[in-house]
Amino acid sequence: MRKYYINNLYDQKNYKTAVNEIEKYNLYSDKNSKMELMLAKCYLKTDNYGKAIVLYRKMLSENPDNVNYLMSYSYCLEKLDRLDDALNILENLFRISNITAGSS
Repeated sequence: MRKYYINNLYDQKNYKTAVNEIEKYNLYSDKNSKMELMLAKCYLKTDNYGKAIVLYRKMLSENPDNVNYLMSYSYCLEKLDRLDDALNILENLFRISNITAGSS
């Protein structure tokens, strides 16, 4: 029931309340990657880039080739003026996509 409520908060773009609910009930544990991703997205939407980076790093350690995670992670780095780090991720992502496209 709580997760349904949080999903509704997210859908209604009530990101701050969604963050509070997810954190309050510790719903982003290792057992719930969907809530972890939602929390990362909510942090991103509420300009809490430092916390978003922590979660994206964790998710990338488990799924290093996830393009969406890499793009969001890079975006957060850019917002924190870590432009070289953000650019490095995007350049690597571009190289990977070119290699993948060339092997098709």
